[in-house]
Amino acid sequence: MKTKQTIKWVLLIAGIILLQYLFNELLDIKGIRPDLFLIFLIYLAFHLSPTQTVWVAFFLGMLEDLLFHPMVIGLSPLLKTFTGFILAKLVHQSYIHLRFFSIISSIILIFLNHVIFNWIIFIDMPMRFIEILVNYSLPEVLYTGGIFLLATYFISLSPETE
Repeated sequence: MKTKQTIKWVLLIAGIILLQYLFNELLDIKGIRPDLFLIFLIYLAFHLSPTQTVWVAFFLGMLEDLLFHPMVIGLSPLLKTFTGFILAKLVHQSYIHLRFFSIISSIILIFLNHVIFNWIIFIDMPMRFIEILVNYSLPEVLYTGGIFLLATYFISLSPETE
């Protein structure tokens, strides 16, 4: 039974990696791409233990940096690990068992993830924070958040027992 679960998770992770990597250009809308790894990480936080979530978050973040952001290796693992840890702790401490609060918490973490990522990426550029927020972070949050909301219609965010 344990082997079946492991195979299921490995196949899901491989599928998300392939989807993000192979269809990256297809998903692009005026330079904005959704963060499918982050959406998948949120789903995992509701179905894995906090420790497992943190490990998978670090792996997905490192993979994301290697594939898409090689100039800032380490930023995505840091942000994804933080996001996964916070959400997994909230879920497993019984703070967000209601669907509404699960979705709101997830959207807030998507927002923070994109804002911090873009702020650090553009820190050396002659742009104000508000420009980064409006031109990069908000469109990414809307795109990733929209796909996340669509996915929550089909995928349960109810935590499984440990």
